Amino acid sequence: MTETGKRAPDDNNQKETTYYYSRERRLSQASPTVQGMNDGTRMTLGKAMFGSRGNRFLIISIVVISVFGMAIHQFTRERPPGTTMTLAGNSLSLAIVSVEDVLILGIIKTAPERGEFFIGEVDIAISPVMPRVSAGEDQEEPQVFAHRILFRPVEYETFYISLPFGGEDFIVVLIAGDAQRSMRLRVVETD
Repeated sequence: MTETGKRAPDDNNQKETTYYYSRERRLSQASPTVQGMNDGTRMTLGKAMFGSRGNRFLIISIVVISVFGMAIHQFTRERPPGTTMTLAGNSLSLAIVSVEDVLILGIIKTAPERGEFFIGEVDIAISPVMPRVSAGEDQEEPQVFAHRILFRPVEYETFYISLPFGGEDFIVVLIAGDAQRSMRLRVVETD
């Protein structure tokens, strides 16, 4: 083109450039993934995940870190000091804790991952252990505190029950449906 915007007479005489395209040549230089897609073979999920050394290392690292995380969580879960028992398929951890001169019964229910377990009302009776008396002395009436809680269909539940009396040593009786368990608990002092 000239400065005036008109074509020079020799521009029409130039040959047009021809480009040659070879699909086979292009595919022979492509990556194996592209060649496989052209052949109709598809990459599977396994090959995509484990196809290279870096991918294998990354997946193994993720699995190892996840296993360590679950193990640490399992061992560091907060549980009250006390005793454990199984009641109608549920695992229970019980403790009586003294907090500012108030006694609190703590119950942590853990449902099993598989199998049957109890869901419903659980009756609880708590009584201080009575001291032994001599043959001539009168036995005083034991104090009994009754309470009812409800087990729901969840994996973990925590219950706290304030006791209306004092003492150091208690008998706790739990009744869930046809199952009944009892346990002797001592008070755990907290700081």
